[in-house]
This record gives sequence, C-alpha cells and structure tokens, in this order.
Amino acid sequence: MFYRVLVASLFVVWGLSCGGGGGGGAPSYSALKQKFNNPTGQLKKDNVNQVGQAFADAEKKGQGISMTAGALDEIESKASEDPISCPTNGGTSFTCTCNGGGSLNISVGSYSAESVSVAYTYDQCGISSDNCTVVYNGSGYTVSSQSEQGYFISYQGTVKDCDGQTVSVDFSYYYDGSGKIWVLVEVGGETFVVSGYWSEESYDFYVKDKDGEWHCQGTSAGGSCTGPGGQTINL
Repeated sequence: MFYRVLVASLFVVWGLSCGGGGGGGAPSYSALKQKFNNPTGQLKKDNVNQVGQAFADAEKKGQGISMTAGALDEIESKASEDPISCPTNGGTSFTCTCNGGGSLNISVGSYSAESVSVAYTYDQCGISSDNCTVVYNGSGYTVSSQSEQGYFISYQGTVKDCDGQTVSVDFSYYYDGSGKIWVLVEVGGETFVVSGYWSEESYDFYVKDKDGEWHCQGTSAGGSCTGPGGQTINL
C-alpha cells in the first residue's frame, strides 16, 4: 500500500502543476539524468555480487521499489480518487488534506520546456482505505520530463502501517517509461545504475556501467552477465 498511495498522490500533484513555477527544492531533470546516464564503474566478475547486494539494500530502504509499468499505470488511474484533497487556488504552493488526518504540502519548483519539478512534504499524512490508515511523515521530490516518458522520484521519511509499526524509508529512483525502474548505487567509490531483481538465491537484473548495459541472470549455483558487446562474465 505504501507505494500505491505515495506515487498516486504524486500523480495528483503532477496533474495540478500545469502552470507557473516557483522556488527550488528539487534538482533539474537534466542534472539527474546526467548522473543516471554516466555511471563511473566497470562491471567485473569480482564486483557483480557487490553491485547486486547494493541494489538489494537500496530496495530494502525503499520497501520494494521494483514496480512494474502495469502497477504504475494502475496507481495513476486511481489518482483521482479521494485519499488526498488539494485545493490549489491557482497557486504553486499549496496544502493538501489527507483523508486520515494530517497534510501534504506541495511546492511546484519549476515548470519549463524541459521538465516540471515538485517538492513535497508529508506532515503526519494519514491515508485511510479499507479500514486501514497508513501515516506518512517525510519529504522528497518528483521531476518529470516534458519530452520523455521518464521521471525521477525521491522520498525520505517514515511510514506507519495499519498495525502501528513505523519503518524508515529512503529511496530515489528513475522510471524510464518502458517498464524499468533504475536505481543508482555505489560500490567501491564507483557508481552503477541497476534495475531488476537480486538475492543470494537467484537474480535477474540489468546493470549500466561506463561501457554500457549488462544483463545478469542466474542462481546461487552459477550464472552469467552478458555485456553490451556480447562479452560474457561467468559467475
């Protein structure tokens, strides 16, 4: 439910941010894309598992960020429902009321030919659905392109679930519009961009390094990564 509500509320925000532009709060789309398009690391046999583990650790911080395009589409289709009410009154900064108490504060940072950026803060925002209220407390940003299908989303804060358990959440990722969600990870001081699934038992993930894109598949018994030039790393 966490991502369902969080991302849905941000689609609401994008729908409302159709004009004007205010202060900062979020990096530019081009600056973020630059980081994701230019990883500095080189995938090798001795660091594949480290890259996979770094990706898995990032997923844990985000409570499972590998969502499919279908799931995102379903979330977007429900974004017009009732959990969050946002009277904008034509402004670029406004406060939304959450149906379970608290608020979501929105600031449209910029609106240009390149992109639109939105900074947001959940202030004990309770989202109630099916006799369950999830409470969000934290902040982040979304940056979406005007010319591409991709967007960036970031959130740092806490989430209290229906049972009253509070977890810390910290994630940033890029959705490329074709069904992949990419995460920037760091291993040995170098960066890699990763999408897919990795565990100690099995894996099927994509890695972008400084040379291009790799596809790694296998299990704990062995596997391989195929590189941009057809080269193979046997694991």
